[in-house]
Amino acid sequence: MGRFIVVEGMDGAGTTTQAELLSERLERSSTRSVVRTREPTDEKIGRRIRRRLQELNASSSREEWAALALNFSLDRLEHWERQIRPSLESGQFVVSDRYQMSSWVYQGLHLSREWIEEANSFAGHADVNVVITLSPEVATERRIERSRQAGQVSKTDIFEHQEFQSAIAEGYERAILRWRKLGRSVVEVDGAQSVEGVHQALWSKLAALGVVP
Repeated sequence: MGRFIVVEGMDGAGTTTQAELLSERLERSSTRSVVRTREPTDEKIGRRIRRRLQELNASSSREEWAALALNFSLDRLEHWERQIRPSLESGQFVVSDRYQMSSWVYQGLHLSREWIEEANSFAGHADVNVVITLSPEVATERRIERSRQAGQVSKTDIFEHQEFQSAIAEGYERAILRWRKLGRSVVEVDGAQSVEGVHQALWSKLAALGVVP
């Protein structure tokens, strides 16, 4: 069997960058093939989710959030059945930018986390969940800077970003405890470091677990 590694973290933590760096290093250092993927996926349901995420906001109804969550769980199940599991069975590494924990954290702001767990219970679990931790303040600074460069920032934006990121940070703290209680492997990496520093720390912790060469 191959190894399934998921990179998780709040917005601004750099999950996409770190998933790419990890994949590239695995390709250089391992004889196994590496499958790079992400969620939402680039399939039909995943594309629908990405469009819907642009439309929902704080005033959206619970039913709308539930519909989004169900789309996520269906996208994930198809992702698992059509790409992840076959790749693992053929002995490959699979590196995903986000997976089940993101649903638990983000959708858990609007819905029961027990319900979210049940909705996602048919998809397999990662061998290791790497969580890039970041303070809400740093995450907000990074997001606001991106908005400022695009000329789309205000004092209201800053306040709302800070409040949202604080809720997400707390969600990840709870998710880490929940995953460990369920016996799932979780590795935490300080995301306040440089991009290279985060990558090296991530690789070292995975190597200590025997997950990477």
